[in-house]
Amino acid sequence: MLFDSMFSLQHSAPGTRLEGVTDDNPILLPLPLNCTALDFDNLLIYLYKGPSDHPKTIEFLISVLQLSTFFQLEDGVAYAVMEFERKGDKFDPALQFQLARMFRVDHWIEPGFRALMKLPDSSLDLPSLRQIGEVGCYHLIRTKDKIRKNRACLAFGTPKLRSSSDCNTPGTCNYHWSNEWWGVRTSHPSP
Repeated sequence: MLFDSMFSLQHSAPGTRLEGVTDDNPILLPLPLNCTALDFDNLLIYLYKGPSDHPKTIEFLISVLQLSTFFQLEDGVAYAVMEFERKGDKFDPALQFQLARMFRVDHWIEPGFRALMKLPDSSLDLPSLRQIGEVGCYHLIRTKDKIRKNRACLAFGTPKLRSSSDCNTPGTCNYHWSNEWWGVRTSHPSP
C-alpha cells in the first residue's frame, strides 16, 4: 500500500527539508491526473467517517473507487463495488461498463454489456456512448447487428415442414411443427 512508508519518519541530509515536517513543506501525494479536491475529500470522508455518514451519491462512490484503486485500498474498492451493486437495476449499464474497464472490476463487464444489449439503440445518447468507449461501441453495434441478422434469418427462413400423415388435429400438427422448427422433442399428443 502506498501509505505504508509515506508517513514514516525520515532522516534528511543537513540543509534539506523533509516533506511533512512543517505546513510550508507538506507531504505531496501522487494523485491521478483527473483527480479533484472533491475526490480526495470524498476519500477522506470514506476513511474517517462511518458508513452511516457516507454519502450514497454516484460521485462519492466513483471518487472512492478511483482513489481506492489508485492507492491500493482494497477495503475502499470493495465498499464502492458493494454500494454500486446494491443499486441493482438502477446501476446505469454504460457507467457500469466504463467503471469496470477503468478500475478493473472485471465481474461487471459481462452484466454491463448484457444490459447495454437490452437497451434500444435510440436510448444510447452521446454521454452513454462516451462512457462505453470506442471499442465498446464497436462490439455493441456488431453484436446487436449479428443478433438482428440471426433473427431475420429465422423469421424469414422457416424450415420446410415435412408432410405427415398423422397431422390431422391441432395437437399433432403442433407436435410436428415444434419438432421441425425448434428441434424440440415433445411428448406426442394423444389424438
